[in-house]
Amino acid sequence: MKRVIRWLLNHVPRRWLQRIAGWAVPIAGVWYVGRGRECVVCGARRRRFMPYGYVHLREDALCPSCLSLERHRMIWLWMGRSTKLFEKLPTVLHIAPEVSLMRHLRRLYGATPR
Repeated sequence: MKRVIRWLLNHVPRRWLQRIAGWAVPIAGVWYVGRGRECVVCGARRRRFMPYGYVHLREDALCPSCLSLERHRMIWLWMGRSTKLFEKLPTVLHIAPEVSLMRHLRRLYGATPR
């Protein structure tokens, strides 16, 4: 699986990868079903996360459910523990949001009036 992921990342144009990632990664995630890891962003439990990286492939990097990487999960933990973003629902301006975080922030803030 690591060879396939590395080949795809290095040979398929990025715009195509972004278009197919939403449905292809969750399908590939079937091989990772288990209870070893839990994604803090989406709550999915997997045996381990998928490898990811263009130059150096990192193990346990990509959540197959919400496509979050290590840095996205760290940002989510920081927002939940160090800020009041999930409690008070203040106005948030997120510049260039990551898809995995944007989906879950939209779910939290979607019902609030502007």
